[in-house]
Amino acid sequence: QQYYAGAPAVTHNHYGAGQAVYVATIGDASLYDALADWLLVSAGVTPGIATPAGVEVCERRQGDRRILFVLNHTETVQEITLNGSFTDLFNGEHLHAPTLIMAPYGVKVLQR
Repeated sequence: QQYYAGAPAVTHNHYGAGQAVYVATIGDASLYDALADWLLVSAGVTPGIATPAGVEVCERRQGDRRILFVLNHTETVQEITLNGSFTDLFNGEHLHAPTLIMAPYGVKVLQR
């Protein structure tokens, strides 16, 4: 019999105004996807811009200023749907179209 047989693999506890989740298992991608989705909802984190595999979007905010760093880590052209108007800080171009075309290994820095 295994030492941890019958013990929980994931626990969730509240303490004061906070909470903690302990993951004591190694799972597959579907476990981590489900766990990440649940944790984000629990923490009140709203989803950002949806991206295809291999495209990364990082957002930074300072007051009302919102800056997106968009990186295409793939060797193919990628399309990202934007949720608003942005200015490309590299060339000053105003992006009003809902679709951003990213060159292979391309990088964009956008400001709302």
